[in-house]
Amino acid sequence: MALDLEAVAAEIGKRHGIKITKDDPIMILVTVIALLEQEMFQQKQKLMTDVVSEVEAFMTRNNEGS
Repeated sequence: MALDLEAVAAEIGKRHGIKITKDDPIMILVTVIALLEQEMFQQKQKLMTDVVSEVEAFMTRNNEGS
């Protein structure tokens, strides 16, 4: 997902009455936070996939014993 820094700057202006531009140094934080959020999302997806696989394996083992 690409960040729309102009939209972020516009929203900051709207909410806080502060005019900033997309090349303002504070936008570095916006980018860092977005990258961290993306990394966390990917890790959560992998964890969820692993959990689903474990549950499926458990169910298969239990169904074979019945």
